[in-house]
Amino acid sequence: FRDRLAVAVSSPLLGGQRGAFRLYDMTGRLVREERVVLGVNEMETGDLPPGMYFWSVEAKGEVVKGGKIVKMEK
Repeated sequence: FRDRLAVAVSSPLLGGQRGAFRLYDMTGRLVREERVVLGVNEMETGDLPPGMYFWSVEAKGEVVKGGKIVKMEK
């Protein structure tokens, strides 16, 4: 990703509930947190420096998905 990040959420993922998308830098510091709903959720990321990030989607207080993502230079 570069300046925008799109997070697609399916119904089974959240079980009909709202969820939270969290983005962490390599040190584990939370750098972005957004509420997500069913469908495609877009967020601005232009202020984040290039590098690797860890992400998670949580619903009902539990992590339901997670992984790694790389922000490329402009």
